[in-house]
Amino acid sequence: ALKRRPAALLRLTEGKSSDPQGPVDPAQPDTGPATLAGRLEQASLAVRALDLLLDRDRELVRWAIDGVSSREMAERLQVSEAAADRARQRAIERFRKAYRLLPRP
Repeated sequence: ALKRRPAALLRLTEGKSSDPQGPVDPAQPDTGPATLAGRLEQASLAVRALDLLLDRDRELVRWAIDGVSSREMAERLQVSEAAADRARQRAIERFRKAYRLLPRP
């Protein structure tokens, strides 16, 4: 997830929406070594949080980042579309909680 779409993963850590394409962008518009280091630290924490999730939750978060539709998630999980949406939302909320609980250096 870090190599493929780090910005989308970071958007999930901060936003109130479960849409990784949403308006929240934790990256600062500034450039420079300190900004880059901060972004890399955030991305590293996000990947660690993702690794703490159960396999199904991790997969749901990755699908959300990759823009997999609710219908396709439902087909992959063999559940209804509404159930797939709820599962994705719960997985993203668990990811956010794991991210917030990780110790910061």
